[in-house]
Amino acid sequence: MLILTVFDPVASNPAASDKKTTDPVASNPAASDKKTTDPVASNSPASDKKATDSVASNHPALNLEGTWSSDCFVEIENNKKTYIFSGSLLTETQVFFGFDSTCIDSKAVFSVTKEGTFATGEEITSSVGFRKIDMTVSYVEYTPLVDYAVNTFNTLRFYGYSDWVVGTPKRIEGKKKTPDAPDSSVIHANSKIFDIIKVSGITLTKGKKTQTIDGKTEATRPTTADNVTYTKIK
Repeated sequence: MLILTVFDPVASNPAASDKKTTDPVASNPAASDKKTTDPVASNSPASDKKATDSVASNHPALNLEGTWSSDCFVEIENNKKTYIFSGSLLTETQVFFGFDSTCIDSKAVFSVTKEGTFATGEEITSSVGFRKIDMTVSYVEYTPLVDYAVNTFNTLRFYGYSDWVVGTPKRIEGKKKTPDAPDSSVIHANSKIFDIIKVSGITLTKGKKTQTIDGKTEATRPTTADNVTYTKIK
């Protein structure tokens, strides 16, 4: 049984033991279902992207500019995450690989991308070298990358759509995850993510999130380092 992790753009990277909500997908798809794609690149036209360069980073000395990528890590299932910092814009893409631990592009099942603006703030006292970072999310989109992900998304009417197509992203702000899902499953544009960040050379580390320390409010901002790190690749 392959598990589609339910993405919450306000609480990314929670520990696997704290994840409760999953969506089932039939495992063992035929090899012919696999599509080789670039799951990190969003296919949305530029006109769909509503983030503007309006929030300046307060601490350019962090040297965030560029692309930072994780190795394959387990969060219910195997996945990789990439952050792209450009000016005050931030794009995060998480690619899910099911139970395939190679995390190569040809094995990708679906991806989730969010884009918005960010600003860094004061240093925190609980973790040396970390300072606050806040992201204002402009949009979130899902992209199924294999046929059996499409079939599952369409069967569930995932985020209100029944016409998912391999490699084509769909925006999901303001929509319920499934028709019978609670209102809490709705993701709203302009929501904020409260986190912490540290850069040491070419290594970036963010805060550790859980179900209760989820970064949805200032009070639930992480205060300790996550065990997943990101390497600057360009």
